[in-house]
Amino acid sequence: MKYRIGLHLDNDKIGWAVISENEQGEACHLERMGVRFFSVAENPFNGAVPGIERRRYRLTRRRYARIRYRFSKLRELFEQVGLPPIEKLVHKSVDYLWQLRTEGLERQLTPEEWVHVLYHIAHHRGFQYEGELESSMVLCNDAKMRKSIRENQQQMEKYKYRTVGELFYRDARFRPNGVFAPFKTGQPYITCVTRDMIRDEVVLLFYAQLSLGNPFATEAFEQKYTEILCRQRHITNGPGPNSPYARHKRRVSGIYCPLEPQHECCPTVTPLAERFHFLCMVNAPYSIVHNTQIIEKTDEQKQKIRAACTKNPSGVLAATRKVLHLESDTPLTLHLNGHAYSASAVKDFVTPHGRQLRTALSKQFPDEQGILHKHWEKLLIMFVSTPNDQWKKQLKAYGFSKELCEALINAHLIKRDFYSRKAIGQMLPFLEKGMSADEARDKAYPNNPFAYNGPLNFKKFHHIARPITERVLSQSIVLIKALIREYGMPTTIQFSTSYSMGAPRAIRKKYQKTMAAYEKSIQPFLVYASKTLQRNLTNDERNRILLWHRQDHQCIYTGTPLTLNQVLSSSETSVDHIIPYADSYDHSPQNLVLVLRSASDKRTALPGALFGMNEDFRQRACKSNHRKTRTNLLTTKWNEQNSIDQKQRSLYNSSSLLSSFAVFLHRTLSASSNTDVTVSSLKTRITGLSTERVFDNVPIEMEPAANAILTAIIDTHTCEQLSNFFMGNYENTLFRPWNSLQTEFASLCASNKQCFSHMSQHRVRGAAHRDTILRSRGDQIVAKVPLTKLKLNNDREIADYFQPERDRLLYTALRKRLIAFGGNASEAFAEPFYKPKSNGLRGPLVKSVPIIQRPRSFVRVRGGIGINGDMIRIDVFRTADQAYYFVPIYVKDTLQDALPLRAATKNPDRMLLMDEHDFIFSLYQNDVIYIELPEAITLKSTTSSDSIEVDHGYFLRGKVRSKSGTFEISTLDKQYMRTSIPFFSLSKLYKCEVDPLGTIRKITKPEKRMEFHLK
Repeated sequence: MKYRIGLHLDNDKIGWAVISENEQGEACHLERMGVRFFSVAENPFNGAVPGIERRRYRLTRRRYARIRYRFSKLRELFEQVGLPPIEKLVHKSVDYLWQLRTEGLERQLTPEEWVHVLYHIAHHRGFQYEGELESSMVLCNDAKMRKSIRENQQQMEKYKYRTVGELFYRDARFRPNGVFAPFKTGQPYITCVTRDMIRDEVVLLFYAQLSLGNPFATEAFEQKYTEILCRQRHITNGPGPNSPYARHKRRVSGIYCPLEPQHECCPTVTPLAERFHFLCMVNAPYSIVHNTQIIEKTDEQKQKIRAACTKNPSGVLAATRKVLHLESDTPLTLHLNGHAYSASAVKDFVTPHGRQLRTALSKQFPDEQGILHKHWEKLLIMFVSTPNDQWKKQLKAYGFSKELCEALINAHLIKRDFYSRKAIGQMLPFLEKGMSADEARDKAYPNNPFAYNGPLNFKKFHHIARPITERVLSQSIVLIKALIREYGMPTTIQFSTSYSMGAPRAIRKKYQKTMAAYEKSIQPFLVYASKTLQRNLTNDERNRILLWHRQDHQCIYTGTPLTLNQVLSSSETSVDHIIPYADSYDHSPQNLVLVLRSASDKRTALPGALFGMNEDFRQRACKSNHRKTRTNLLTTKWNEQNSIDQKQRSLYNSSSLLSSFAVFLHRTLSASSNTDVTVSSLKTRITGLSTERVFDNVPIEMEPAANAILTAIIDTHTCEQLSNFFMGNYENTLFRPWNSLQTEFASLCASNKQCFSHMSQHRVRGAAHRDTILRSRGDQIVAKVPLTKLKLNNDREIADYFQPERDRLLYTALRKRLIAFGGNASEAFAEPFYKPKSNGLRGPLVKSVPIIQRPRSFVRVRGGIGINGDMIRIDVFRTADQAYYFVPIYVKDTLQDALPLRAATKNPDRMLLMDEHDFIFSLYQNDVIYIELPEAITLKSTTSSDSIEVDHGYFLRGKVRSKSGTFEISTLDKQYMRTSIPFFSLSKLYKCEVDPLGTIRKITKPEKRMEFHLK
């Protein structure tokens, strides 16, 4: 069967449709459709990336571990030279320590003072940036921090401060009340300095102390201390050989070649890598911006481009435009490895930075030109594979001068290519023959992990940064593979996206807020029109009112004021395409205007050509809020090339990610089936195809599937049909791609033919960070709790506050604020709360405080307390009297030696002990189950006041309440829900398997109770 697949992608669901084709390749029959649901890949509370909090705490633990390791090395060093340990010294104030660092330049410090100074410097060792350099200085990428660093450097130069310690001790900016208190200045990052500034202070202090006779300021001690102080591996070098994380080194991005796993990736500035980059861009396919059809270059075009820019690789884009006969300002885009490269990205990618640097250094240091060229390759490898604190030592070994060493270090040659030298050498001959980078890679390494041959695997498409988009596209591949298994290889795959697909939560909320404000502004007009007509408005009437409102209630062509009755009358006014639909395939609101019927019927050319000489018309056109509308109204000429370009923009999605995904699907499926499978990312709304235009009635749960149908049928033939449709009196009529579409859609919408599937959520561990692992303070369990969660007890004290006497001033202020708001913490701490100081000034911001936790059950883990955490699953048991019970399995149960057997009942204080032999299966959230009940129950709609009664059927397992022994169920389309069903009241319960297309099968085989091996 010849068929095509349509997919409509959204953040939490994908609609899909299978449309069969006739002999001419036109859509003719709706075979099947459905919806696949999944959870949005983000934190449901704040929209953060999944696991971001866990990673943040893990990184914090590692940072503290590195600090502890550094100070342990310092203690060992101090013990070797005979300095007293810091633990035995009297604690000194911060202000006194800055004073010591300043006085150390003038007088000899005692051993105790010297230890205080060295430890204080180690605690505040400055910032070292690990990214690329903007200049010769190592600066932070953060704008505020960079600004503070520069201000501090300028302050030192202006007032001749010798060291950072002297700057902080003498400068009034850091002492608002005569005491060092930078947090009171209200300026963030005010104390930021670079690691080099601290290193310079160490050199001056050791030199001064050695001159003053300090026996603990020797050169050997200084060298060892500086090595420990400045120890920091660059992120691109991965973990060190003795690091506990060294076993993960091969997973560190950019270190080892994916094609030659035993070889490290070579530096990007080697001549071999630069030649590779140049040929990749010369042979790369191209597209014009807004036209996502990727076009391959001919062999002749590639040869001309290479010949034109061999001496100047940076001009590859200009040479490409010239060879393709494009204007010099044409926005060209080149595609490489699934990425779209704009003009600036292409120039940066192909510019031979290494060759330019070597040439510049050779001119600057002519006496060392020979040795520089001789060791150039070794130098580049040294920079990417050696810690930066060893660069100077190794550069001196080559015999370079001090100035050349500094120039090489400041060049920051630490970037690696994606491939190793061996892999690039294998691919380069094929690139010289004119093959693209992907073709050369697959030719040189047929079994490489990114090859398009073999089965469709989402892991080969590795260009996604956002987890939301990654989940959506991975689930779309699951659907495509299931449809191929069911129906064979399709001829065409087309997919579209919702407006908010892949957007972060903040952007989605902003869009919703903007749309709600717009709806509110036009609501009075819609209500008035509905009352005038004494009926609900149709979609076409609503669009007329929106256009009327946008045009300041006048005809855009003639400027004649329009009344509401005229707006709603199709005999007096008409909705006109500014650029004719047949020439643009554009039915978006930006290409539509509401005009008098008389002006529309007399129109023989573009509005800009007919009315452009009229100054009033030009003013009305310029008042339009949308740039596209203004441009279309003032356009006077429209040729065939304009028509081709606009049709492409109307049909194809301009997202580089989606176009890359389409190329990935096309190449993989075509290679695996030896057939040409067309894959496109489309836009349906602009062409005028919408569910309201095509279908009489679409159930809310089937809207994604209806959009998938529209995505599947959109092509040139359908657009020609739409062109004829829009030329007639199309308002309040339905568009029929073929006569039986509505009947086929209604038949598949019947309840017994709906196809819903859900992504499995078989979590094993759950969150094992701060929310699960708590600190043990003696016999008490303590965790940081946000201020909005605080409560007052019966004595009007903060409930379970840990050791309020530690900071009585803070506790009193918190309690006072809570009492003032009647114990409502959400209102009391809605605004930021700052810690009060004894002198009445405002202290630092307080977000959370330690509260004693009282978990019902816990287990000792990693030096802390593991509480229950999230519920992972429930284990279902059926007793001899055919009653069903469940045992909840929590995160903390994964750390115990045996799984629990205490089942929940309707009495929260009574738990039944189950027999291991009575276990039947485990259920995770959103698993599909089949249940039978002794009597019918009512399920309420999640979107309206409707309800249904059922006594059996297939449902989704929702939330479980272990205290009451109940659970939540919902229909497969999530439109109806029951929040509480007693588990023991079930007559029958089956676990079901559901394939991605929604086919359900009951599981009758016994299941083994799975244990955890994650201790």
